[in-house]
Amino acid sequence: MAQSIVAKGGRLFANSAIVKVDEEKDHVRLVSDTDVEIVAQHAIFATNVPVNEVEIHSKMAPYRTYAMAFTLPRGSLPDALYWDMADPYHYVRLTPGRDGNDFLIVGGADHKAGEADDQTARFDRLAAWTRKLVPAVGAETHRWSGQVMETLDYCGYIGRNPGNQRIFIATGDSGQGMTHGAGRPAAARPDREWQQPMG
Repeated sequence: MAQSIVAKGGRLFANSAIVKVDEEKDHVRLVSDTDVEIVAQHAIFATNVPVNEVEIHSKMAPYRTYAMAFTLPRGSLPDALYWDMADPYHYVRLTPGRDGNDFLIVGGADHKAGEADDQTARFDRLAAWTRKLVPAVGAETHRWSGQVMETLDYCGYIGRNPGNQRIFIATGDSGQGMTHGAGRPAAARPDREWQQPMG
């Protein structure tokens, strides 16, 4: 993506926080935390939490999600994105490993941020659920947690920012940022099924 942007004349800046944005009739003016002004035809705020306004932020709530990785012999499970309809729900995906193994990444056990402090128990339940679902799973290799933003209707807010013509947003991904940002429909991926609900 970075190469495509640069090839089309775009420029990328790291460590450049935007602290002010103004939409005008034919352009958008952004100001960085170092007082550098950027003028563009359009601006996109692709952030976990909107930084350009409060209205969209007030329509989301932070949730803590938990994830673990296990070794899994390659070919034990078709490569796809799986999830169930439990509450809280679980999600499963594969990533390539080494020496004939892949990594099975399992997540879930979400709760609203600040409303639980039992992460060890949640990881234990997640591991037990995984071993029951996929008996071929091997050793646990990693565990972590993160924060996702849930929208009122559980769908990401992607498109023109309310009240603007030249400012766009991509936020409220509910942990689906990679799916929203890089997913292609199954028809474009004949080698695998893209999403498969479980149970």
